[in-house]
Parts: sequence; structure tokens; C-alpha cells
Amino acid sequence: VGGGAHAFDNTSSAPITGAGAFLTESRPNGSLTLWKGRSKDHMVSDPHYLTVYAIGMKIDGVTSTYLRSQISLDSTVSSSANHPIAEKSVPSGYMLIGGGAFDNYSGYGNMLVKSYPKNSTTWYVEGKDHRRADPCSITAYAIGLNNISYANVGYIQTEYIWEDNYVPYGYNHAETYVTNEDWGLTCPGGKDTYYHLGRMMISIRPDIPSWRTYDVSTWSSDNYYMDNGADTAWAIRVN
Repeated sequence: VGGGAHAFDNTSSAPITGAGAFLTESRPNGSLTLWKGRSKDHMVSDPHYLTVYAIGMKIDGVTSTYLRSQISLDSTVSSSANHPIAEKSVPSGYMLIGGGAFDNYSGYGNMLVKSYPKNSTTWYVEGKDHRRADPCSITAYAIGLNNISYANVGYIQTEYIWEDNYVPYGYNHAETYVTNEDWGLTCPGGKDTYYHLGRMMISIRPDIPSWRTYDVSTWSSDNYYMDNGADTAWAIRVN
């Protein structure tokens, strides 16, 4: 029902510290059986690692086969642009529980800037090229759950929450919390707001279970040309 991706150097807790590497993909596969992530350095070589996360969902008393039959996956592909934008809504009667993005570049690179829940039914994604033109399309994915009463638990509630953090330049880190134990995280999201040449996403990921210091973490950075901006960490949660 959700997942994330995190590019890093030599420790899973820190982002890229060299020239820079950025996310280009964080999305489900077509059968909702795995999460796919991809990252790239840009203009200057920066070998790095990539961790990908997958989040599953279980409802007590509901079989996995039946639950899967009540989950939808829809996608849409944007037109080609230097800053491609796409958004996709779940079908009528469904609740948004997750989403993802795939930047379909083929040249210098087009990196993720935004992949987050725009509202309770729509997932929004955005990419950008940087320092070298590379127009491409971007694909938005929306994962939905049928809004019906389920055995033993009744109707499922969903909610999306977020927290912002601003920096004048360099790396930025935002995080948000699912503080009530009655709620469970289904999917993280990230939004990078920049004001000049650009900032790109390094990480959109769920919490590491052994840490339990936050529930969603995002990292972003400018690339050689300093730019101020704000990161927003998003979480979709269910009850």
C-alpha cells in the first residue's frame, strides 16, 4: 500500500554528502507486490547506495485475497516538459492510501521534486531537469482502498498529515509523526518547494522500525547553485 526510497553514502541515517544524488523513482509495481526506487547522481559522479522500503497492510479477520480485491491502483502519464507534472485520483468510492512517482528521463536527468497526497483522493507528482535541459514525462500512481465496512473493524478512516522545514541553502530534512497508536502509516510523501534554480528530493521514506523517532522522513538538496526552500514530509495513515 506504500513505500519509499532513500539515497545515501555510507550510513543509512545520513543523506548524500558528496556531489549529490537524487530520486527519480519511488512507486509500486503493477501488481502491488513490491516497491520500486531509483536514484542518480547529476553532472558529477557520486557513487552511492539506495534503500527501498515497502509497506504492507493487514486487517484482522479479512483475508489477503479479499483485501487485495478492494485495493485499486491507477496511474497517469504527463506530457513531456522540463518540469513535468501529473496527478491521479482514486476511483469514486475509494480512499487514497498511497501513491508514487516515476520520472521517465532519458538524457542528462530529470529528478523528483514532489510526490505527495494533494488531498484525500489525489496523488500529485512533479519533476525537474537541472543545469542541463532534459524534458520528459512523469507518471503519477494512486493507490486506493474501497470505502466499505470490513469484517470485525467496520469502516476504515484515513487521514493525511504533514510538517514543514525551511533552509536557506544546502541539505534540508523534514519529518512528521503518526503519534497516536490507533493509527498506522500506509505511505510517506515528500514535497520540495524551491524559489530559484531548484532543489531535488534525496529521500522520501518511512521510519526505521528500530528507531521510532519519527514516522516519515524527507531529505532534499540544491546542486552546486545555492537555493532556499522548504521540505514537507507527508504521511497517509489509517485507523
